[in-house]
Amino acid sequence: MWSVTFTGTNGDAWAEVHQVNQFNTEPKAGYSDVVGTANVSLAKSADAGGADPGQSLTVAYVGSDGNSYPTINQPCGVLADTSLQEAGTMYGGATHPVLVCAQVPAAAVAHGTWSVTYVDGTGPTAFFAGA
Repeated sequence: MWSVTFTGTNGDAWAEVHQVNQFNTEPKAGYSDVVGTANVSLAKSADAGGADPGQSLTVAYVGSDGNSYPTINQPCGVLADTSLQEAGTMYGGATHPVLVCAQVPAAAVAHGTWSVTYVDGTGPTAFFAGA
């Protein structure tokens, strides 16, 4: 039903995140804001009532330390573009650009990956190249 394509990752995005909103909180010492840009698409054959990617998908950054760092609840604060949770209801054939952000220990950012799974646990986990 969903198709996700990552188009980029900024492994040290604090300057970008801070520029968007001066009230965003700097990551704690030793951590980095990792921002991913992605396109989320809903299959043309999707239910006529539409679906919300923020209610259907969960995204995390999997650091090189093997731990997952969630993007839910906007850990980085307000982002420059639509977050996954703010994309809203999409209908068959729609594509929407989204940003996701996780706060990750700086030492675990390099060689990390993004993971995307269905919130309800159905289907496989998809992995995409990170920083």
